[in-house]
Amino acid sequence: MGKDNSDAEVYPDQVGERNNNDPTPEQWSILKNYFITHADLNDFVLDLKLPKSRAKILALRLKGGNLLQQDTTICYCQNRMDELKHFFTK
Repeated sequence: MGKDNSDAEVYPDQVGERNNNDPTPEQWSILKNYFITHADLNDFVLDLKLPKSRAKILALRLKGGNLLQQDTTICYCQNRMDELKHFFTK
């Protein structure tokens, strides 16, 4: 059986060795000024299939790292079920 070299592309053997997927200096200048929007955050949560508690942790960590746009809000509705209970009483 031959050795699988798929990890070689992701983890270069030499420190400082550039991977073809690494951003170029020009791309880094664009990325360093990019902040995650509310829509992006929602997409991340849906794509990762995160439960509400984990989504809240992700959002708070991104906010703590100053990675969210200023107008991005973090909403966490815990009591939604309580507000609707009276519609379903016996």
